[in-house]
This record gives sequence, structure tokens and C-alpha cells, in this order.
Amino acid sequence: MSSTTIIFVYGSLKAGFHNHFYLKNADFLGTHVTAPLYTMISLDSYPAVLLNGSTKIHGEVYAVSDHIFGNVEELEGYPYFYNRIKIETDYGSAWMYVMEEVIGEYSIVESGIWSIL
Repeated sequence: MSSTTIIFVYGSLKAGFHNHFYLKNADFLGTHVTAPLYTMISLDSYPAVLLNGSTKIHGEVYAVSDHIFGNVEELEGYPYFYNRIKIETDYGSAWMYVMEEVIGEYSIVESGIWSIL
């Protein structure tokens, strides 16, 4: 029996972006905006969220199978590149990927809404 996991995505996994195909068989639950507790940064072709900020992060919530979750974990480089934390969403507890250490240049996304410019 396969279980489902709820994830909150805010970058290239969102609908319309280049990695959304990972979620093509996932159940879209809806959009969500987090509490203003984070900092979003852009690393050009993808964003990251840092802890201890004051920005609301805008994203999408999906229920994913174990298989899809495993593929997303691999894409996110968990736990070596991104880590993950549980957040409360309008659809229940969800995993959100966060970056604990940033190496290199980045810009801050003050709106909390990431898009490729």
C-alpha cells in the first residue's frame, strides 16, 4: 500500500515552471502563503528559502506518492543541499525545503513569490 506525503513547493516545481513535470501525477491541493518567518533568495534558475526571516512564502501544496516524493527528494538534494521542515498549511502539515547554508551569489526575493525573470 502506497502512502501520500504533503509537500509545499515555491519554485521550479510550481505549475508552469521547468521542474513541474515531477508533479504531473500528484494531487494539487491548492495554493498557500506561509507565515512571515522566512527569507526567499533567488539562485538564478531556482529559489531557496532560509529560516529566520520576515517574508511570507507563496507556493502550491501537493499530495504526492512515495515514488514522487522520492524523486522530489533527489531533485532537492535532500539532506545535503536542501533540508526540509514541517509547516502548517490550509491542507495539513507539509514538508517545505529550506537551505541552511548559502554558498555563492544570490538576490533576495522580497515579495516571497519566485519567478524566472
